[in-house]
Amino acid sequence: MPESKTNDEVEFLQWALPHLKYRWAGFRKPRGQVIKRIRQRIRELSLEGIRDYKTYLRNHPEEWHILDQMCDITISRFFRDRELWKYLKNNLLPEMLKARQDNQIRIWSVGCCNGEEPYSMALLVEEVRETASEPINISILASDRNPHALSRSRTGRYPGGALKEVPSGIKKKHFRPDPDHPNHYLITGEVKDRVVFEYRDISKSLPEDMYDLICCRNLVYTYFSCERQEEFTVKIATLLHPGGFLILGAHENLPATEHFVPENQSLGIYRKK
Repeated sequence: MPESKTNDEVEFLQWALPHLKYRWAGFRKPRGQVIKRIRQRIRELSLEGIRDYKTYLRNHPEEWHILDQMCDITISRFFRDRELWKYLKNNLLPEMLKARQDNQIRIWSVGCCNGEEPYSMALLVEEVRETASEPINISILASDRNPHALSRSRTGRYPGGALKEVPSGIKKKHFRPDPDHPNHYLITGEVKDRVVFEYRDISKSLPEDMYDLICCRNLVYTYFSCERQEEFTVKIATLLHPGGFLILGAHENLPATEHFVPENQSLGIYRKK
């Protein structure tokens, strides 16, 4: 692709993202995903290029909503950041079970993309359940605003590459080859049924339930503007039980807040006061 065209597209994103209350710094590395979608949209509209699209946005305000949808980043895999999952299994889940006398834990995966994160949580839960002395009731809500991603999540079908960090024992026990799609695997019903997927745009609404653990990794605190991050932090605190945990991405930071204290900052884990 000609360098001038790429530069024009980057300049366009640097102009457009603040209008959508996003941060360019978050989009700098994965910008290729968004640019590819914008190019496709320009072709659909029969426009000449990115400058025409900018003019189109000015003349058609409803197009901003479509551009916002095109800014979804869909990078995920099972057990992403392996040390985090070890800490969850060995520290957080046992502590939460001790704190909840009814052995009932509620987990919310925010921006679940194609479902790898909530299914990883369900797989981890199965590992803990096998060694627990008492029954464990753990419910997992997974939400996203991308209906296509949610549809893929519900099928429970993944290419082999997405499972590269799944321990071999877990893979053998909870996945089976998909006979209709070579080099793809299906997650088994027992784990699959533990996750409830729902459409939700967190910019517009949040669940009404209370949670013991909320995973909000590589979304709000990477892509949202600082103002939106601060607003979300206040809102998300109201959905966590005292002593509950908020998990960010390994390279994300929580804004200054009175609601949380670091639990393991290197892993992006914070505890509600």
